[in-house]
Amino acid sequence: MTQGNLRAAPGWGGSCLPKDTRVLAAIAKKHPANMPVLAATIRSNSLQRHRVVGAVRRAIGPDRLVGARIALLGITFKAGTEDTRDSPALDVAHRLAAQGANVIACDPSVVEPIESTVDALIDLCDDPYAATAGAHAVVVLTEWPQFQALDWNRIAEAMRESRCVDTRGLLDGKTLRGAGFKYVRTGNGRPGIPNGFEPDA
Repeated sequence: MTQGNLRAAPGWGGSCLPKDTRVLAAIAKKHPANMPVLAATIRSNSLQRHRVVGAVRRAIGPDRLVGARIALLGITFKAGTEDTRDSPALDVAHRLAAQGANVIACDPSVVEPIESTVDALIDLCDDPYAATAGAHAVVVLTEWPQFQALDWNRIAEAMRESRCVDTRGLLDGKTLRGAGFKYVRTGNGRPGIPNGFEPDA
């Protein structure tokens, strides 16, 4: 894999890779075989979703998540699909809702309610401007190019508080800051950056 193929993300998902890694881990445990890299990779992927929630909490204030309106842009596991199976974006939505946030999600390919026992806690909206209106924070979770073309000045004016957590490194920091956003994105691994997120200065 070349450096050009490495992209920021809230973790991997979908119907194949998570299942395959779990199966390999189960086979290794059964035989047994020592596969520390595989075990660490699965754990790291799970922790990345937790880190995203932590970044949102820090962005709005650690004691202000309960009752906060959080707008999520993207809930599929990647752009260009309708698939929400084992989607890290959907998992982040669940975690935020479980911690008391009012979660509203907008995804270009998902317009029908998602089948899940907990998705009654997540509202779906087909208009990103309506989804972000009145929000305390917007979180970019799927790398849909449509989100780059949004009018971020218009979004900032309609939000309650102009905060953006970009887990994909999709947006232009200068544009967001110019619109008045407090903008943080997935970091590039530099020392001293907590949990992989950094202000885009």
